[in-house]
Amino acid sequence: MGVIECALDEEDERLLPQHFLDAYAMQEGCDIELNVFDSPNLMEIPLDVGADEYEFARSKCLKKKMERG
Repeated sequence: MGVIECALDEEDERLLPQHFLDAYAMQEGCDIELNVFDSPNLMEIPLDVGADEYEFARSKCLKKKMERG
């Protein structure tokens, strides 16, 4: 559910900070301490966890496509 959907569900006429908190928590399934919209320790949140694995899989797929022509 996106930020706008959170606002619509609450029947709010404008986006509020809480909508961003809620949408990110639902999207990422994270604890409040790891929510980038509310964490007092933002710089300590591990971002891009799994990015290396994703990039490896993406590169492998791209290489296969290029080999096929």
